[in-house]
Amino acid sequence: MKKILTVILILAMAPINLFASKNNITIGGGTGIGTSPYKGIDYDQFFVPYFDITYNDFYLRGVEIGYNVYQEDAFTLSLFANPLGGYKVDASDLSSGYNNIDDRDYQIEGGVKVVYDTSWYDLKLGGFASLGEEGGSLGAFAFKSYFLTDRFSIIPKVYIKYLSEEYTDYYFGVTQAEADRNSGINNSYNPDPTYTFGIDLGAEYIVTEHLSLVGFFGLEKLSDEINNSPIVEEEILYKMGIGAKYTF
Repeated sequence: MKKILTVILILAMAPINLFASKNNITIGGGTGIGTSPYKGIDYDQFFVPYFDITYNDFYLRGVEIGYNVYQEDAFTLSLFANPLGGYKVDASDLSSGYNNIDDRDYQIEGGVKVVYDTSWYDLKLGGFASLGEEGGSLGAFAFKSYFLTDRFSIIPKVYIKYLSEEYTDYYFGVTQAEADRNSGINNSYNPDPTYTFGIDLGAEYIVTEHLSLVGFFGLEKLSDEINNSPIVEEEILYKMGIGAKYTF
């Protein structure tokens, strides 16, 4: 569970705005809690590191490594790689009767991302496509910055993600062999392609020129294709946390 949430929180704390300066180094850390969709895994609390490093058109943002292929005015096209895509689930962490499934592992995902600044009240729109050994996903998102004071800002973001059949089958499906050796599972389960959608809220308070405090909260709604899996019990996931970052 800690490894799953570490990835979630690193990505949640990473800055959303891709129209940053050419060169930047920001590091920090924070603590957070969140839920897991899997049976018997509730939540955990732990420290999570924070990275945002850009050099010319290359960047390291959370665990995502990317390169801005094309950037002009309000439009950015990027290629990216995420070495910790998907979920890592240890069977031993699940409830009794479900804890003899095969472990699920992270996958290396690569893809393309676009972000467009509409110039309409600072609203930005984007989308991405990614693919890994265990399937891929497509997504669309929108976010906007609100500066409530000269030091305090919030960024609400809404998104929807489409998950391929291979992806949902690997992370939420159950083989007949797994069903046979788990008393809580009656039959195999092979989900169709599906989706999730959610909302994130990030906040930042500027303490000094270099030091800022950050926080975030997010909710994600899973589809029936995921909820109907015999190893899933949570329909709505949440994450929240606080931290600090220092920009050099």
